[in-house]
Amino acid sequence: MIPVSVIVPHHTGGFVPAMIDSVRKSICVEPEIIVVTSDESGLYDTWSHTVKTIYANVGPAEKRNIGAKVAKSDY
Repeated sequence: MIPVSVIVPHHTGGFVPAMIDSVRKSICVEPEIIVVTSDESGLYDTWSHTVKTIYANVGPAEKRNIGAKVAKSDY
């Protein structure tokens, strides 16, 4: 298995659960999923055991940079 970090910059919308399910079904990779969101509803806390959630009220580029700083994988 290849370790891969998946960084998701998120503002609003309900696409994240389907994206997480899709990534988990990927073969030959061991995903580390990092969601950087400005949505503080707590919706993403339900995945806290498999998804790292970071709350930041910044733009998408800064969210990607924040995710990259905490990512553990080379890819």
